[in-house]
Amino acid sequence: GRGALAAGRDSSSHYALGLTYTMGAISVGGFYGKGSQDNGTGVSDREQTVYGIGAAYTVAPGLEVFASYNRLQDENVFINGFASPVLRNRNADSFILGTRLAF
Repeated sequence: GRGALAAGRDSSSHYALGLTYTMGAISVGGFYGKGSQDNGTGVSDREQTVYGIGAAYTVAPGLEVFASYNRLQDENVFINGFASPVLRNRNADSFILGTRLAF
């Protein structure tokens, strides 16, 4: 048989949208995504939201510097407890600064 969590995955929905724009040596972009998953009867649905923005600058052919910020909000994460299911929330923020070399 299929458990409630596996059956809920059939009822999940996700979408994402992203956009990038380049003007000369500079590229900027962003994205947004949303997801929902049925955690089963009597338990709140899992909801995820993620978004980010970033930019890159071409210093020379094959050499870029970039920065990006990303945020994840994950609500009602199903954790199988001993007596009953437990729901947790978790959030994550990341900032990345770096260089990229292609040759």
